[in-house]
Order: sequence, then structure tokens, then C-alpha cells
Amino acid sequence: PQVILASASLSMGDAAYQFALSDPRLASTDARVNGKIYGMNDDLTGRPTPRLVEGLEAMAKLLHPEIFR
Repeated sequence: PQVILASASLSMGDAAYQFALSDPRLASTDARVNGKIYGMNDDLTGRPTPRLVEGLEAMAKLLHPEIFR
């Protein structure tokens, strides 16, 4: 993958994010090589609530920071 968005939160920790950063099977992916692994607050993206819009905006800022300057 070119980008990896991994869940990370204060309540549940960041095991998925740390996995994406350190698992040897992902070492040669474009995402790791180019530093495009991001921890996403799963409180914003893991529940179908109005906060999902905030989560989508956070994803857009990570994937396309040039739009949000």
C-alpha cells in the first residue's frame, strides 16, 4: 500500500499503529519506505456517529495535506 491508516486512541492504545511501523512484512511497502503510516483516532472513525465526519476530515488532512494549508 502507498498509505496505511492504523487505529490509535487514548482508550485502546496504538498497537495497530505500532504494528504497521514495525512488522517486517511491511518493511518494503511504499507506505513504510515513504513514511506514510498514520495513526488515526479510532474514536472518530470506529463508530457510526456524527463524529465520523470529523474522522473523515482527519483522514483527508493526512492523505492530502496540501489541500488544507
